[in-house]
Amino acid sequence: MRNISLRMEDEDIEKLEKFAKMQDRDRSYMINKAVKHLIAEEERILAEIQEGLDDIEAGRYRSYEEFKKDMDEYIKNVK
Repeated sequence: MRNISLRMEDEDIEKLEKFAKMQDRDRSYMINKAVKHLIAEEERILAEIQEGLDDIEAGRYRSYEEFKKDMDEYIKNVK
């Protein structure tokens, strides 16, 4: 494990310390938890983007005009 340093706004540090105290944890634990959450979310987003790109490459998509026509029909039937 390696050490890093970062700058944070005083208000954010105070909130971080409050949350850490509520969970009987330290700041490092909370920061690690937040970074892991961020990494997981970024990985999820990138995987979804790649899935979309793969769909386009495989021809699995509709044009805007096709989508709009389908949505107009759907809206007409919902009313």
